[in-house]
Amino acid sequence: MYPVSAKHLPRLVAAALCIAAPVRAEDFLCPGGTVLVQGGGERAEDICEAAAEARAQLASCNLPVTQAVTVEVTLGLSGGCYGLYHCDDDLIQLLPLSAYSGFLSGHPDSPFGHLDPEAFFNSVLRHELAHAALDVMPCPYDGCPATQEFVAYAMQIRFLSEAERAPFDRFATETGGPVTSDSLNVLVLMMSPETFLRNAHAYLSQQEDPCGLISEIVEGDVLFDIPFR
Repeated sequence: MYPVSAKHLPRLVAAALCIAAPVRAEDFLCPGGTVLVQGGGERAEDICEAAAEARAQLASCNLPVTQAVTVEVTLGLSGGCYGLYHCDDDLIQLLPLSAYSGFLSGHPDSPFGHLDPEAFFNSVLRHELAHAALDVMPCPYDGCPATQEFVAYAMQIRFLSEAERAPFDRFATETGGPVTSDSLNVLVLMMSPETFLRNAHAYLSQQEDPCGLISEIVEGDVLFDIPFR
């Protein structure tokens, strides 16, 4: 899940946040048959290409998406989110490109404010596909949101182009010291998602074997969540 306050979205989109309303268009089955795009309209093929690229990127870092998924473009999402993954239905929901464009133009100082709308859209798709890949991740608690979001944000940022990733790389080198796993807990995630996502990229970047860490997480050997008492 990629959250954003409703006030940070264009007015028409914010008014529809509690309704998951698919944009009317025919379903489009991507080449290979592992991704179905609903509501993509004239961008359906572009979404297919972005999904294929994201799946390959994730697989290259020990995070394969093994199941078929549906990507639905909707007019609004509940919870004030950019994207949602519904694990029971293998369904990813995203907003139309215009919604991301409106957010970026209105909030250039946000962590992703320097991206063009399509790059941001594709990064959110990659974030949600990372959640799909983590369906197999063992979790000893009722949920492991910090661990899930660490991987999703880290993958969202890792596979940006070098120029697009540069602000996150600068943060990683200017923190004054190593980012520790203590800064990747659920309280930081809830109170300051922007801090959490920057910490996620910094922490993964400082690992000798970043994709080895991802493999350990997928296998349940590394968790950033702790039970509440």
